[in-house]
Amino acid sequence: MRHRSPTFLAIPVAAALLLAAVPALAADPMDQAKIQFNAGAQAYSAGKYAEAITAFEEAYNLVPPGNAKVRTPILFSLAQAERKQYYATNRAAEPLRRAVQHYQQYLAEKGTRTADATDALQELMPAYDKLQDKGPVAPVTASTTPEASKKARITIYVAVESGAKVAIDRGPLQDAPFIGELEPGRHHVRVVADGYFDVDQDILGEAGQRTTLEVPMQERPGQVSIETVRSGEVFIDGRYVANTPLGRPLDVPAGLHVVSVASNGAKLFSHEVMVERGKPTTVRAVFERSGQRTASWVLLGTGATALLFSGVATLVSLRQEGKAKDLLDAQSRRNLTQDELARYGSAANARDAWRNAAIVTASVGTGIALAGAGFYVFDKPGVQFVAPRGPRTTEPPPKPKRFDVELGAAMVPGGWGAQVQGTF
Repeated sequence: MRHRSPTFLAIPVAAALLLAAVPALAADPMDQAKIQFNAGAQAYSAGKYAEAITAFEEAYNLVPPGNAKVRTPILFSLAQAERKQYYATNRAAEPLRRAVQHYQQYLAEKGTRTADATDALQELMPAYDKLQDKGPVAPVTASTTPEASKKARITIYVAVESGAKVAIDRGPLQDAPFIGELEPGRHHVRVVADGYFDVDQDILGEAGQRTTLEVPMQERPGQVSIETVRSGEVFIDGRYVANTPLGRPLDVPAGLHVVSVASNGAKLFSHEVMVERGKPTTVRAVFERSGQRTASWVLLGTGATALLFSGVATLVSLRQEGKAKDLLDAQSRRNLTQDELARYGSAANARDAWRNAAIVTASVGTGIALAGAGFYVFDKPGVQFVAPRGPRTTEPPPKPKRFDVELGAAMVPGGWGAQVQGTF
C-alpha cells in the first residue's frame, strides 16, 4: 500500500471559493459544479461519505462532457468516496461495485493518478471478484436520486474551514454541508459556526431539481481589553483607536496584531497579540519610566534648588540692606565714626552682591524649572504605523492532514484552481 503526503498545488480547498457578502444561490451549471465539488470535499473530510458521493456525482454531471480535464479528477474523488463508503457500511456490495467501476473508468480516461487508482483496485478486487453480479463497467450517471423524484434535492455548502452547522426549518443543527432531499417549496436555512456571525437564508426547492446554496460567513471580531493603571492612548497596528481606561473591549479583526499604549512619562508599551474570532483577549500594559521623565525630574529639582537659593540670597540681601539703612539713619543725626563708615560700606557691598546672586539664580532656576516642566508635560512616546498583519498562529504549523480525496478539480471563479494529492 502506497502512502503519499498531501501536496497542495495553487489554492487549498478552504480558499477554493471567494467569499461573497451574502449567501447566494448558484444558477450557472459551472457555478453549481463548483459548489457541489467543494461540498463533497467538505462532506468527505467530515466522514459523511454518502453525502460526498452525491455531491461528487452532481459536480461530475454538471461539467460538460467535453471537459475531461475537470471531469476526470472528479471521477477519482467519487471513487475514493465510494471506497470509503464501502468500508463505512460494513463492506456493502453496491459502493464496492461502483468504486471499482469508477476507478477502472478513471484509468481508461488516463487520469494523472494512475498509480493510486491501481493500488486502490488491487485492494478492492479480491472482494469485488466474489460478487455474483459484477455487471459491465458503467459510465457515471446522474445522481442516485432519480430526476423524477418528487423531492427537491438541496445542497448547502458553508464556506468555512470546519465546524459549521446547518439547521433546516428550525430543526436540529447538523454538521455542514447539507446534502439531501426536502419537500418542494421554501425552506428556512440557519447556519452557525464558532467565531462567525449566524446566517439566516431562505431557499426555494423544486421537485426533482437540484438547488445549490453557498453560504459565506462573516467573521466575528475578537474583543481586546487593556488592563493598566495609567491613562494613555491605545493604538492597534499603529492606528489610534481609544484612550484608557476603556469603556468597553475593542473590536479587533481576527489575526496577529500589535497593541500599543502611549502614556505620558513612560516608554511606549507594545505587545503582539493573536486575536481569535469572537473570543476575548486581555492585554496587561506594564510601563517603564522614560528617560525624558527622569530628565524632567532632574531639571525640576535643579530649578527648585536654584529658586530656593535665590530666596535665601534675597533674604540675606534684605538683611544687609537693613544694616546699611540703620547706619544712614544714624548719619542723619550725627557724624559716623570711621568704624561705622567701614561697616556701612561692607553692608552695602554685601547687599549688592547677594541681590545680584538672587537675580541670577532666580533667572537660571526659572529657566531650568520651565524646561523640566516642558519635558514633563510633553513626555509622550511616538507611535509608528505598523502594517496590518494577516491571520497566523504563533504555534508551530500542524502537520498536514492526510486526505483521500483528490481536490485537483476544486474550482475558483474563472476556472478550476486547486489540487490536493491524496493518500490511502
